Amino acid sequence: MICSRYFLALILMLAAASGRSQYYYKDILDTRQTQLTWKSYFANKVGKVDILSTERNGEATPGFECTQTVSRDYHTIQTFTKSADVQPSILQSFYDVNGRLTKTVDTSDAYNSTTIYNYNAEGEIDTIINTSLETDNKLMTSEKHIWTYKEGKAVLMIKIKNGSDTTVMNFTADEKGNIIEERSVHQKENLPAVYYYYDNDQRLTDIVRYNEKAQRLLPDYIFGYGPEGIASMIFVPAGSDDYERWIYEYDSRGLKSAETCFNKRKEIMAKIIYRYSSQ
Repeated sequence: MICSRYFLALILMLAAASGRSQYYYKDILDTRQTQLTWKSYFANKVGKVDILSTERNGEATPGFECTQTVSRDYHTIQTFTKSADVQPSILQSFYDVNGRLTKTVDTSDAYNSTTIYNYNAEGEIDTIINTSLETDNKLMTSEKHIWTYKEGKAVLMIKIKNGSDTTVMNFTADEKGNIIEERSVHQKENLPAVYYYYDNDQRLTDIVRYNEKAQRLLPDYIFGYGPEGIASMIFVPAGSDDYERWIYEYDSRGLKSAETCFNKRKEIMAKIIYRYSSQ
């Protein structure tokens, strides 16, 4: 159930590469994608999404349940998720009248995580503040991301963990305004750089970093596009020479109808199916 567990992580908005940087992708681009999903739900009057998971043999993933419920005013989307090997959890995502993500609250028996999103006058993310509590051992952690822009382009982000542990990220843009390089410094040590590549339509295609195992630059993510948006994604787990390839399908309304996960050997690992109900 490798892909099903990874899908759960996506649904819960837990970063698959939490130990990596890629902060421009996770903070800025991924948040924009979340807001595009909200706009699609709003435009199509979606009230509920039932999400089904099947294994490589086509059988339903044991114990898997996932449902998204959209409030009538579209200010809240609640996602309930559980499976045989992942404890039940509830993610509440809150949006303003413009469809901007303002807060998420992610809870289960073992943890509670709240993230607050603030925006500047131009509508760009200003700060992201996360507070997490592991309820078993009462371990509290906090993280704050402070973004700085120049002429509408991200140039700097300061990450402050637990109030004092600071990492500084500097960003470089190309002549078209696309962020192409992310460099981080933590405790005076330069961390591995992250490189972003785009197609002729200014859409992100690759996120690349130096791979210690391979001793060369390799992608962490590769994106492909179709008329509805992202059509495929290749994800390379940290420290691995394997990868997962996700293929996305959409219905006539532009809503995601299915996604299929393949391994490096082109074998189907899992398939996720989306069923929508109106308000």
